[in-house]
Amino acid sequence: MDFKEISPVQWTGEHVREWLKENNHSKFSFLFCDQHAIDGKALLLLTESDLRSTSLGIQALGDLKRLSLSIRQLQQEHSDAIAQMGYDLSEIFQYPKGNTGCYPMCSLRSIKDRLIHKDPSLSEILERTGSHFPNDSDVENHGLPPEIGKTLLSLFYLFVVTWITAFVMVVVHDRVPDMKKYPPLPDIFLDNVPTIPWAFSMCELTGTLLLIVWLGVLTFHKHRFILLRRFFCLSGTVFLLRCVTMLITSLSVPGTHLQCNPSVDEDWQR
Repeated sequence: MDFKEISPVQWTGEHVREWLKENNHSKFSFLFCDQHAIDGKALLLLTESDLRSTSLGIQALGDLKRLSLSIRQLQQEHSDAIAQMGYDLSEIFQYPKGNTGCYPMCSLRSIKDRLIHKDPSLSEILERTGSHFPNDSDVENHGLPPEIGKTLLSLFYLFVVTWITAFVMVVVHDRVPDMKKYPPLPDIFLDNVPTIPWAFSMCELTGTLLLIVWLGVLTFHKHRFILLRRFFCLSGTVFLLRCVTMLITSLSVPGTHLQCNPSVDEDWQR
C-alpha cells in the first residue's frame, strides 16, 4: 500500500523509506530505516535536536536543515495524529530560545492559530489532551525574577554601613587638627577663583533633581528591584571604602570657610 494512502502513525520502516525518497532524502534511508528502525510514529516525534545528535551523525548543515523542514511540514500536516498520541505540540515543535529562556516573539500561540485555521477539529483535540501553548502575555512577562529577598539583604547591608560611617565620622571629627597650627592646604585653582555664594545651593538643587530622576526611573523601570539591589550594594561599598580612607588618612582642615573643631572636651580625654 502506498504511504500516502495511510496515516503516518501506521507507517512502517518501508513507508518511511518511500517518504524519504519522495522528499529527496534517499541518502538517509539506511540511517533511518535500517540502522535506527524509525517508523511513522518515531518520524512524527523527531525534532531538530534529534537530528543534531551524535547518534544520527548528520554532518552537512544543509542536509540537516532540509530534512528538518520536511519533517516539520509532515508534523504540521498531521498535527491531529500527534495530539492523539498524547504529545504536546509545543514540545514537538521545538523553537530556539533566547538567553532568558523565552520563546521568540512569533509565539507558539500564532502557530496554534494557524493549525486550527487549517484543521478546525484540532481545537477540540488540543482541549481534550491538555496541550498548552504560551500566549503573548506569557512571553512578555517572562523575564528576570525580582528576588525581593536579595534586595532587602542589600538594603540591610547599606544600613549597617551607614551606622559604621556615622561612627567613623565621629572618631575622625575628634582628630581634626588645629587650624592655627595646620592651615588648609594651598589650592592653585580655588585660591585664584573668587568664592561663589550660591555654589552650595546649586549642589543641593542638583542632588534634588538627580533624586527625582532616580525615583522616576524606579517607578517606570521593568526590573526596579534589580536596580535597587545594585544601588544599595554600590552605595554601601562606596561608603565603606570611604570609612577606610578617612581612618588611615590624616589631612588638614578642608578650608577657612568651614568650622571643623574637635567636639570632645580635653578634660574628658584626660
